[in-house]
Amino acid sequence: MLPDFVCNERVTSTEFESGRMRKQRVVDSIFTGVQRSSQDNRVRFAFAESREVVAIDGKPARKGTPFPKLPYQFAGGFSSLLITTFATDNLQYHDYTIADRYKSEGTDALLVRFATKEGQQTLRSVFQGAQLVAKDVGAAWIDSKSFHVLRLLRQSLNLPPGFTRSTATADYSPVTIDEKQFWMPTKIRAEVTERNSEATVSYVAEYSDCRRFTADIKLLP
Repeated sequence: MLPDFVCNERVTSTEFESGRMRKQRVVDSIFTGVQRSSQDNRVRFAFAESREVVAIDGKPARKGTPFPKLPYQFAGGFSSLLITTFATDNLQYHDYTIADRYKSEGTDALLVRFATKEGQQTLRSVFQGAQLVAKDVGAAWIDSKSFHVLRLLRQSLNLPPGFTRSTATADYSPVTIDEKQFWMPTKIRAEVTERNSEATVSYVAEYSDCRRFTADIKLLP
């Protein structure tokens, strides 16, 4: 289990029209993950996420600045992608197949393809604030020795009428916190395409310098 931690986070959110960038916002923040288990209509989160904004588009932000509005914001990618796909309680709602194996000088990985079972009604996803029955497909690249997930791709097929595609990808790497090694997301990418336009929005979150979160406690007389 991950300890309570903080990381540097950089979010780049972009809107494209016919392949050309129309709008972009870059937000640097201190990302905090504190262990909190919760469950609400099968949407589960392993810990509570919070952010302290330190810069917006390269300009320093005042302490307490709220997280700004983005062209597209993808919530919960740090934990929910992995939990939705591989948490013990959620295995029954998916079909899994081993599709291939990749070997190189530094990598020996299994490619596992998965899809939500036809007709399942229990597992839910969240899209633009609305809960939808999950109808997803995807793939995971898993290290054949440690069985850690190296990359996880998930595509939502049950979307509101105005959208044709919604994908999210998380890349995982070993991170050392207090001389212990944990596998954590280092990059999360999400993209949504609208049905009746040339508009596409993307969200990229990158994490670095992760360390244990500590809170100062003051005893008042």
